[in-house]
Amino acid sequence: MGSSAKIQLIKGCVLAVSGEPVDLEFMELVLTQQNFTVSTAKNDIEAVSLATKNKYDVIVLDIAMTETDGYQVLKAVKKNEASEATPVIVCSELKDKQTVMNCIKLEVADYIIKPFDPAKFLLHVERAISASKSVPGDLSLPEKTEVTQPASAPANRKDALMLLEAKLENDELEFPAMPEVGFKIVHMMQDDSASINKIANLVEKEPGISAKIIKAGNSSLFAGGKPVMTPRDAIVRIGVKQSMSYVLLITNSKMYVDESVGHKELRTKLWRHSVLVAIASRITGLMIGYPAVDNLFAFGLLHDIGKILLISVFSQLPKDVRAENIHVLTQTLQKLHAQFGAKLLEKWKFPREFIVMSKDHHEHPVKGKLLDSVIIVGFANLFAYEMEGDFTEESVANVMRLPHVNVLKLEAPVIKKMAEQILDELDAIEKMLA
Repeated sequence: MGSSAKIQLIKGCVLAVSGEPVDLEFMELVLTQQNFTVSTAKNDIEAVSLATKNKYDVIVLDIAMTETDGYQVLKAVKKNEASEATPVIVCSELKDKQTVMNCIKLEVADYIIKPFDPAKFLLHVERAISASKSVPGDLSLPEKTEVTQPASAPANRKDALMLLEAKLENDELEFPAMPEVGFKIVHMMQDDSASINKIANLVEKEPGISAKIIKAGNSSLFAGGKPVMTPRDAIVRIGVKQSMSYVLLITNSKMYVDESVGHKELRTKLWRHSVLVAIASRITGLMIGYPAVDNLFAFGLLHDIGKILLISVFSQLPKDVRAENIHVLTQTLQKLHAQFGAKLLEKWKFPREFIVMSKDHHEHPVKGKLLDSVIIVGFANLFAYEMEGDFTEESVANVMRLPHVNVLKLEAPVIKKMAEQILDELDAIEKMLA
């Protein structure tokens, strides 16, 4: 290839599965024009063979193929160790509630109705890949890569996952310490007798936290009357419970800006997602009348704390196992972050509900089987991914398809109102932390 040849960026590898040649041609054309690499399968045998032998970033599956049972393809992909973590987007002409719910029970990443236009189709594919890597909105590789064939996973990915799991099991990892202020504030949140004086006495010892709490008290969310000048006055205006949430927020943010662990862009995106989930958890609790909404803020803020731990300990792996590739790290985050987060919160001696939340927030929402707080945080986590871009009518429809919606008894107008409140609070928090 000459020096003037154009270098393309790989956006991802896609397996398209459909019994309709026209649909396969459409998907392949749209995706390849946007620098995706595409494999196609026209029946269940080809689909399962390709999905289990090769590494794909997402599988697009027509569930209603004429000569093949699409559900069997989906079940086979989800049961196979090599493909179980690959997100699957179901596309279908079927839009009845039962079909959609059947697919959701099989843990599909998304469900789109045919016919679909190219722009919307690309949006669904990009969002599924972004969510699976837990790096919302950024699908590019860290360095330019020539496209000569479909990207494949590094051979040592499984070794890295296995070694991290073994290190966790054998307690061989270096766990960071929880900042003292954060530890104290979490336990204050469990104490109904926590007062303005207790919080003010804690905050006033930390100039950085004091300044940000005053800034929050003067923000658009709480502004009223003359400006507050002291942490104590700010806490009075914000309220005891929400002030504690913001102190935890400020303290926790420091873990995401530690330059020694590398991967700055990834940490920044994870931090913003955690803040979104915290806000969405608290607002969801308000909408459904949950009694401890400020605890929900803390749960949401810490739901993915295992990912920050993994970014740190990933560098502890031997060089012959650790791959210098963002895809290895993001696969590791997706696979192990829940158990690593639970272990970290246990090390920090957090209350049991925090530990359960970290471990179970990706579980299918079943009332009575999961804590209500865990279901709320699980919903907020998925809701937050929809908040990463423009929140449109399609975004509302996507949220309404989540199984959590039925459990929490939420309706579309409420979802719209929640999205507005979440964005308003996110804006105020980002200004507070700036």
